Amino acid sequence: MRRGEQELERSRQFASDASHEMRPALAGLRAGLEEGRLYPEQTDLRDLLARALRGVDRLDAILTHLRVSAK
Repeated sequence: MRRGEQELERSRQFASDASHEMRPALAGLRAGLEEGRLYPEQTDLRDLLARALRGVDRLDAILTHLRVSAK
């Protein structure tokens, strides 16, 4: 495989890995927020926000890891 093809394959693999790692974190964040929107009276807002912030922290950690791995 030529160098250009190897670089392209690495880029594709990196994008695939990033998508695979982020999907569960995003799905969890979305599910919690949608539940809060659908059932606002039964939702503990403080708990919902705490879980959402943990989800954001998880995504931030994944992105940091991917950024470091890309170098």
